[in-house]
This record gives sequence, structure tokens and C-alpha cells, in this order.
Amino acid sequence: TKIGDRRMWGYWRLENTWGNLRFDGDPVRHQNIMYSGFTALQMAVGGASRLELHHRGKVQLSYGLDQIMALLDRQYRASPYGLLACEPNWIY
Repeated sequence: TKIGDRRMWGYWRLENTWGNLRFDGDPVRHQNIMYSGFTALQMAVGGASRLELHHRGKVQLSYGLDQIMALLDRQYRASPYGLLACEPNWIY
């Protein structure tokens, strides 16, 4: 629940805007291993199957652990060096 609170993921809209020229505030979908990778690990260890990104009590986005893992897998496979960015265009 805590990782889904907007105070934890709201920074991504600005980061994604200036780093990728994308206005999407979704911190899971593209180039954010620090959030999506950490969240997937916490979900797997804690036994959670669903991540709900919420703001003021309303669900903004929702992902299953399997969806997050599939996104990460696709991003790793598409990366020429097998590395993902922790911030737009920064390799981690």
C-alpha cells in the first residue's frame, strides 16, 4: 500500500517529462528500475500479487506482479547491454 501512494511515485511525471520527453506519470511502464524493480521484489517477497497506484483514495493505475515482471523482462531483452535506467536515460 505504501509504495502505491502518490507521494512515493508522483515524482515520475517530472522525471519522465524532462528525461524522456514523455508526459506519462506511470512509474512502472518505462525506464525506472529503481521503482518498478524494487516494487516487484517487495511484492514477490511479501506475497502481494497486485500493485495499486493511488492518490487521495482513488486508484490511478493497477498492475499485477506478472505484468510488472513481463514489462521488466521485455525492457531487459530490448536493452543492448542488459541494463535498465534508474532515471530517464541514466543507466543503473
